[in-house]
Amino acid sequence: MATLRWLANRYLRIDPRSLGLFRILFGLVLMIDLCQRWRWIAAFYSNDGVLPNHAHLFQLRESGRVFSVFHAFSLRDETFAAFCGTLAFYVFFTLGWHTRVFAIASAVALVSLSGRNLLMNGIGDSLAISLLLVSVFLPLGARFSLDSLRHSFRATEERTANDLNDRTTPSPIEVGPSLGALVLVLVVGVVPLAAALQQKGGAWIRGDALYYALRSDRWISAVGELVRNKAPIGMLAAWSKVFRVCEFAVLPLLLVPVARRVARPIAGVALGVVGATCAVCFNYGPYGWSLLAAVALLIPEETWDSWALRGRYPLRVVYDDDCGMCLWLARLLKRLDARGNVSFIPNGAVSDGLADLPESVTVEMTERSIVVLDPSGRPHEDALALSHVFRALPCGRVVGHAIALPGLRHIVAALYRRVANRRFDISVACGLGSCGVERHDASAPASSAANAGVFPPATRIHRGVRTALATLLVGFVFATFLAATDAGNNLPIRSGLGSKQTLLGAASYARLTAPWGLWSPEPALRNEALVTVATTREDKELDVLTGLPPDLELAAPRDHRLGALWAAYSENIRHDDGGKFRQELRRYLTRGGKIADDQEQPTSINKLKAFWVSAPIAAPGLASVGEIERVDILDSAVMPRAASSGDASYGRGPSMRHELRPLR
Repeated sequence: MATLRWLANRYLRIDPRSLGLFRILFGLVLMIDLCQRWRWIAAFYSNDGVLPNHAHLFQLRESGRVFSVFHAFSLRDETFAAFCGTLAFYVFFTLGWHTRVFAIASAVALVSLSGRNLLMNGIGDSLAISLLLVSVFLPLGARFSLDSLRHSFRATEERTANDLNDRTTPSPIEVGPSLGALVLVLVVGVVPLAAALQQKGGAWIRGDALYYALRSDRWISAVGELVRNKAPIGMLAAWSKVFRVCEFAVLPLLLVPVARRVARPIAGVALGVVGATCAVCFNYGPYGWSLLAAVALLIPEETWDSWALRGRYPLRVVYDDDCGMCLWLARLLKRLDARGNVSFIPNGAVSDGLADLPESVTVEMTERSIVVLDPSGRPHEDALALSHVFRALPCGRVVGHAIALPGLRHIVAALYRRVANRRFDISVACGLGSCGVERHDASAPASSAANAGVFPPATRIHRGVRTALATLLVGFVFATFLAATDAGNNLPIRSGLGSKQTLLGAASYARLTAPWGLWSPEPALRNEALVTVATTREDKELDVLTGLPPDLELAAPRDHRLGALWAAYSENIRHDDGGKFRQELRRYLTRGGKIADDQEQPTSINKLKAFWVSAPIAAPGLASVGEIERVDILDSAVMPRAASSGDASYGRGPSMRHELRPLR
């Protein structure tokens, strides 16, 4: 029994503080991803774009298993409203308000965003969906959330300063062992390992992988372009080798049952190297940022406890115990003060002469303002008092110092005095009591949940059934993840679930395409891009996706970089299995493309061509030598999709030469 308990503590638990931090970081990732999609809301999510909802469903009527709420929205304004609703889901999930409800809503929204147009799916969508579907079964709102505050306020009702100074009250949200904790950690480790196992090409062996990856203009970011231009080749070679070692190291380190305080931080550093490289230097949607958010899951309990002992900044706060709002804020401050820096003194004790305070702290001071005594015992009022309170809170030191700056300090002080002068009216309006609220006996204990930890049989049965159901569901999600990983990757070790049609169907509906073969078997050796050439009524040639002259030489990648959605879409539309969607692309481009989206009116196009332009990437240390290839994807036959999932995802399929020009 002791062994099982030991294993459960090692593998079936994630510290609730780690889960709370992951929820906040991952919620920010989802919001950033939504903002990037918002830029192309007309192109990819309305019927004026590259794929109207009815055309998408019609083309998928036989082969596609897809779900998307966004199929119900046709007009740009309708889609805009749906995006606003999705943003609300993400915000509430990040804040931890009704966390599980909005985690499920966020998962549905993310799957719908990915399923609205299958041609723009990428590795980032699959990873974000996988993490979100598994984390739904975990207590993400147990810490650092509005839910935890709400539960704590209900469980313990402090009435006196003694109650506020009592820090022995346990967290009201229980966090027990869960299969979801193990599955979430396995997902985080399997993804980089699956990529590493497929990276077998010569570029990885020589150490040139990042050199070539950084020269694929469709996928790199502005920082990646800077690194490409400034970093020495030797540095990129070392970086490539470290990157792949980190991919291999994450999962084994996560599964080490001993020395977790050492193994988990090393795994976090390795995962951070992989995530930061993909997030900062490349634009693969939420892929790299999701890995960085997942680093929070690897912070062990011992590390959190050691952090809690740091940053001692003891304060004494004198509050108005006659004011309901002041008492409520003191209760809130107690819950935010994770390090126990703050102790509370009621101003009634000052007026009764029972408080050991400096002579400079008068009764008049405590009645007109909060009074804070800093670690040296010096009293502060108004804005400076708030400044010291923030400095005592975790991650609040920057805010505290900012409040104390001249100018801002006077603004905060003026606002504080306006609220303080009306604190009793505000208390009444909020139902928190007003001047003259009942004084309670200091020796009376705070009301709390009676018989904590003792539940009637019906409650225990309900919890047992709920736990069993959650275990079955998370097991099904993990099996679906493994089936999609088997089917979407060329791995030497397989789970055997890749042939299960039920699991593959569930993966298709959830958009778990799982193309984890990043840069496999090696990065693209050619720089490629979709370039449109439209001749307007005024005989002017434009690329209607950028509004700039067509870049048929791939000479200005920064000006023509369109982001992850267009990079994935163009990669898929150029292959022969994307031909059934190409007519809708022609209609979109003929209407004026992104230029028409920005102007919200059609652009007169007399002639139109769309080229897949490809140029060889020069080997390290060599000058650019080779020929530019141009394939008209609207009028000519196009290349078949490569057999390897990694190649198919990142443009390494065999090419057909239609027009050759010397590379300049």
